[in-house]
Amino acid sequence: MSSRSQFFAGVIILIAAFIGSLFLSLFIISLDREFPSFRVESASLNQLTINGTEKMSASLNITLSVSDPNQYLSVSYQETLNADVFYRDEYGDVTLKTSTIQPFNGSMIELKLKVDSYEPLHLAESIVRRRREHGRVAFGLKVFTSIGFKSYIFVSNRKHLKYVCYPLSFGISKNVYNSTPAALLQGVTCTNT
Repeated sequence: MSSRSQFFAGVIILIAAFIGSLFLSLFIISLDREFPSFRVESASLNQLTINGTEKMSASLNITLSVSDPNQYLSVSYQETLNADVFYRDEYGDVTLKTSTIQPFNGSMIELKLKVDSYEPLHLAESIVRRRREHGRVAFGLKVFTSIGFKSYIFVSNRKHLKYVCYPLSFGISKNVYNSTPAALLQGVTCTNT
């Protein structure tokens, strides 16, 4: 084998080793991925009324922050984000409102959700009882989205995620006829389920 052939073989081996190590390092980075975190930073509950025994209406304004803990990967979200407001009592979770937010990008999401529905009698009674006894009422938020991870070369398959933000506790007047807005007592970090 001539020295020229040996030189080209050496260069090809070096290039192949470099590309192989690059792919291997990017692959290892893609395995070390973390899901984004969602947190309810602030929220207000406006005009909570229960008419009769089952008709409930309320307006919720929720600020949700999103953070990506990955250093070497970026996260791409689907175009929409779905959110459910729910109430939890001894019978389980009851979804009060489902909403789709479009478009979705950035680190802060503003949700404006209006609840205007007929709910089971036990639910309305539970909300009124907790309001009168404790001066607070708690709701929850479920967030559904789909994400993909991207590096310089690799793009992962999309993964469907569900986050639960509970409890969203609001301090509210014990007087059921008082319609003063209620503020979120403390922020809540959502859990990925």
